[in-house]
Amino acid sequence: AAARGVLLSLAPVLAAVGLADVLVRRAQSVEAVLESRIWVYLILGAAALVAHRQRRRLLDALDRRFFKERYDASRLLQQVADDLRNASGAGAIARGVTSQISRALQPEYVALLVAEPGERRFRSVAAEGTVEFLQVAADGAAINLLRVLRKPMEVALAEGDWLAGQLPADEVDKLRRSGVEMLVPVALDPGRRRAILVLGVKRSEEPYSAEDCDLLAAIAASLASLLDRDESPLTTAAVTSGMPAQEPTGLECPACGYCRPGGETKCPDDGVELRPMRDPLVLAGRYRLQRRLGQGGMGTVYRARDESLGRPVAVKVLRDDRPGGRTLVTRFRQEAHIAAAFAHPNVVTVHDFGTVGEDRGYIVMELLEGASLRSELGGRGAFDAASTLGILRGVVRAVAAAHDRQIVHRDLKPENICLVASSQPGQAWLPKVLDFGIAKMLAPDEAFGSVETQGNVLVGTLPYMSPEQLRGEDVSPGWDLWALAVIAFEMLSGQHPFAGSPLVCGSQAGGPVALGLPGAPSAAAFLARALALDPALRPATALEFV
Repeated sequence: AAARGVLLSLAPVLAAVGLADVLVRRAQSVEAVLESRIWVYLILGAAALVAHRQRRRLLDALDRRFFKERYDASRLLQQVADDLRNASGAGAIARGVTSQISRALQPEYVALLVAEPGERRFRSVAAEGTVEFLQVAADGAAINLLRVLRKPMEVALAEGDWLAGQLPADEVDKLRRSGVEMLVPVALDPGRRRAILVLGVKRSEEPYSAEDCDLLAAIAASLASLLDRDESPLTTAAVTSGMPAQEPTGLECPACGYCRPGGETKCPDDGVELRPMRDPLVLAGRYRLQRRLGQGGMGTVYRARDESLGRPVAVKVLRDDRPGGRTLVTRFRQEAHIAAAFAHPNVVTVHDFGTVGEDRGYIVMELLEGASLRSELGGRGAFDAASTLGILRGVVRAVAAAHDRQIVHRDLKPENICLVASSQPGQAWLPKVLDFGIAKMLAPDEAFGSVETQGNVLVGTLPYMSPEQLRGEDVSPGWDLWALAVIAFEMLSGQHPFAGSPLVCGSQAGGPVALGLPGAPSAAAFLARALALDPALRPATALEFV
């Protein structure tokens, strides 16, 4: 943003410098000033002229280099507007419009809603994402307000917001439950076919920008022109008939995990019989699955390529062999929301998420080139005190940031900590905390919903669960602090603190004090307190660990 500001102000600044130089020498005659300073003014004037004429090219280059996602989004939306101007009818292009808007802005859903004269509710004729729940009254207060504004309208419906005060309570409730974030008027003249674009909340924290709204308005204007020219009824069948064919499913090697298109029967690398994949080889027309990296409690993680941005990513897809259907999709959505809710250098970055069909979700994350803390422990047995502290410092900061946002991870363990090579001098690893799949908000927010992730079922990994978590008590940050203490002890000693004396519902024989930590007496004393049965004796915050 600062660099853009410098580029935009360069020409005025150069002009101001020239003017200031003239004013400083106002006591001299014009001839004397020109004779001594003519080359300075010519150079400043030429530089100002070049800066003015080249500012668009320079801004585009800056956006491509430092704001690639924003640049690509703007380019995609501009392409949609151009395609609409050249289209012959709305039915043939409507699905492509919603698909491109979804790729560019990455909302949870985007839909083109239409109401013919006499219809009381809008109906979806083209959509990306799940929109069956959308309920928008054709003559509701929100649509009447949108007709007056004639521009995209952000639907901010927190308590006390201006828009919420203009709408009936039942309409506010329906919009909230539908997750509507943006309404874009397409055609709202009374007595004629009416149409709007509806966008859900963005999958990232970034709000819709003024540039987004301008491009959406241009797309809506082109759609309105098409609807005026095309009087044929618009139905869901009409717009989906022009959709591209479903991406074919691929084949996966059970040994090496590589994903391949159909046509082969055996993996050319190891000769193992290939098995069919349940999902398309390319998700959402964008993420090409390349290799299975591993499986966790909820999903399978693949290395993939983001074809739109040309970058490697990790894609986590709900496992084929787990029951739960839509309940797991809900948990998947929550994982994506929570992980994207705060940016932190020690937390894996979530780029996107969506669904495959109705009961399988996927999350697109940054691809980490490293190893889990579990694999490092398996290879070396234990860490020295300095390395332990260096790794834990990053993990603790991530946990503390989550707790500041009233988020509890609930499943901290070595498998959920990835160690990436660090570029910082004197620091070997950059730890990244993964898998917020069973994280829980202590203070539920509308953006996260109020659905319990797993009801009253015990969730977590038993060796890292606190006595209170095992007893099924209310969620507390103390659960994560207990897990941190277990992980710290394991890193220093190479074994679990309660190895041979399991912790069961808050009681155990022996404990970490009995095991001891030779060579680290201060750490042993701190961890004995952190693993005390009485929560009042334990550290109160994550930052006390470092």
